[in-house]
Amino acid sequence: MDFLADAPAPQHVDAAAQLSRVAQMAETLTEAQREVAQCEGQLEEAERTLRRIAREDYPELLREVGLTEVTLPDRRKIVLADGFDCGISEENKPAAFAWLRDNGFGGLIKTEVTVAFGRSEQDELERLLKLLEEHGFIAAVGDSVHWQTLKSFIKERKEAGEPVPADLFGVHDYAEVDVKHPRGSNGFKLKRIFKKK
Repeated sequence: MDFLADAPAPQHVDAAAQLSRVAQMAETLTEAQREVAQCEGQLEEAERTLRRIAREDYPELLREVGLTEVTLPDRRKIVLADGFDCGISEENKPAAFAWLRDNGFGGLIKTEVTVAFGRSEQDELERLLKLLEEHGFIAAVGDSVHWQTLKSFIKERKEAGEPVPADLFGVHDYAEVDVKHPRGSNGFKLKRIFKKK
């Protein structure tokens, strides 16, 4: 339904002035969208720079000078720690899930069932498990492993000295510097800034 077309025409309206205001607001909206896109691009670039410094440049410097931990004169504590990223790509999903199942870790895998219902089908939703086939609903079934569960699992395996196929699980090890600010300062943890990629 086109609400604008169905709305009654207002009395004594200067159509050209109205159209001009609508066009001006479109420009304002477009400019705001451009600004958001620009800020998002700047944020992504800043995050890449921060990640490079924390995971490459600073760890390299600390190794070069033979330190893994140091407290600066302003009481900030610099700590070099090992970390890793991981994730299962769509391409690796069948092989990665097979490895988990074959090695006794199938419990990490969660099965998801998705069924689409229209607004008028809420009653059928409540009876779904009993009536699914009778009513001809088609459900998409897929398996997944939550990234936090996967990361915890791989961390446990690494700590136990038990290998996992790094290529299947997209494991990328890195060293990262964490700056620990003294209490009462305006510091923050670098890890809070990094988004999962």
